[in-house]
Amino acid sequence: MPTSHTMLAFGLAGILGWTGILTSCTSRSLNEETNPLPTAITLDRTTYFVSQTGEDIPVPPGTYEVSSEHGYLQLTGETTDHPLIITAHPTTHEETVTVPTPLSFSEQDDLHVLMLLLPDGKALEATGSYSGIRSRATHVTKKRTGASRATVKQQFDRARLTSRARVTIKAHFTLRVPIQLSHLDPDIDKLKLQCWTHSGNDATKYDRRIGEGESVANIANRQYQGTVVVMFNASQGKEPEDADQYYCGILLHKPGIGFRQPGKHGTPLGNQKPAWLVSADGTPFRIHAQGSVN
Repeated sequence: MPTSHTMLAFGLAGILGWTGILTSCTSRSLNEETNPLPTAITLDRTTYFVSQTGEDIPVPPGTYEVSSEHGYLQLTGETTDHPLIITAHPTTHEETVTVPTPLSFSEQDDLHVLMLLLPDGKALEATGSYSGIRSRATHVTKKRTGASRATVKQQFDRARLTSRARVTIKAHFTLRVPIQLSHLDPDIDKLKLQCWTHSGNDATKYDRRIGEGESVANIANRQYQGTVVVMFNASQGKEPEDADQYYCGILLHKPGIGFRQPGKHGTPLGNQKPAWLVSADGTPFRIHAQGSVN
């Protein structure tokens, strides 16, 4: 886990060699407004979707954070050991959303639809079945042109009325971290995002640590652009609201060498102060740099 305070930035460009993001901290005081949009979906029974490799992937009952990952949908739940990646196809919507907003609903007896509405009017839609018969779900999907506008609007309005501002998970919580890296060394093939939380003003006191977690994502073509979801193990049974500060750091991986801290940093586009937006359970936070990269 990184120990020195370093620069944290979003929208990085012109990053060279072992370039990336390291430690920074944020307080929760910059934006605490209640988000009326749903931030997660709940499945009441096991639903089978299609994995990246075209196989059935069972998603157990539970509550899941939903995010996009290179054109796929990523589900992160309180009972899963790792995020589940399922196949989705692009579509559009007409609802007004300021953050990625998931919808989950049934169509027909053995068809379940999972959508992620994006702020730009685009969306990702995945279809699954309760029976686990992939051929049946695939056959139905081929005949469908996607959920109708009326259905999406109805489900969106219903989700807004029934959702809570935050998803409360007793044992765990998640942090959604958008990352954009470019012009990396060609040997770099992975990034590891490590995040941890503290209570109190002095985040160096480990007896005040609330939780920690990490997630690994693959890097291709010397760049990465997407949202990494980190699941926290809350060592004291706390929730995100109890944390005064969030710390996140990135390690970059080279085959034969392993994960290492980057030794350089880039300048964010159109912003002299390194800053990125992080969404914890749907609530936006702004992270500012607390030092420079050594």
